[in-house]
Amino acid sequence: YQISCISSALSDQVGILGVLHSDEDLHYDHARRLGSFWNKIIGVSDFIIRKFQTDHPDLASRIIKIPYGVPDNGQPARYHGLASPIRLVYAGRLIQYQKRILDLVAIIRQLKKESIPYHLTVIGDGPEREFLIQSWRDEISTGEVEILTGVSHKVTLESFNNQDVFLLPSEFEGLPLALLEAMAAGCIPVVSDIRSGIPELIESGTNGWIVKPEILG
Repeated sequence: YQISCISSALSDQVGILGVLHSDEDLHYDHARRLGSFWNKIIGVSDFIIRKFQTDHPDLASRIIKIPYGVPDNGQPARYHGLASPIRLVYAGRLIQYQKRILDLVAIIRQLKKESIPYHLTVIGDGPEREFLIQSWRDEISTGEVEILTGVSHKVTLESFNNQDVFLLPSEFEGLPLALLEAMAAGCIPVVSDIRSGIPELIESGTNGWIVKPEILG
């Protein structure tokens, strides 16, 4: 945010594109303060566009939608039934704020309670990593849970090819890039009911499942 404040000092000969990529007050405020110095404001979802135009009509003409895109590798959605463990994956920051990462602990607890065989792969790093390791000490030792940290983007995409379900328990998002990548790899999304991005990607019961965040956790 400090670096982007140079916008006001740049020459008119320099074009500036600002990206409004998250449905979060901090990002809306950032675009509001600097938007008059940007040639265009790029919003990644329909909701973000509508909200910004409604809240800041003086900047409405500057904002355009350019959604994220990922290559579609043609993988069909897959699920092998309960005869074998359901393969779950989460990829993202291991943080409770926004990502609600601790909901994964409750999800695994419920799967065990209902005697549903599973394997969970968690890809990422963040402040909650050690807590997750301690919470899943037994599950990690039995191989039911694995946490992958410091892996490349290529390895993450390859992992999606071997999973059944992509979990996204977030409180809010813009347009989740990891979700797009997982769906392109054939993962079935199970995501929280948030207002930005998700309604444009998923019709619950058709190409995934949308649930209330409190149900996930």
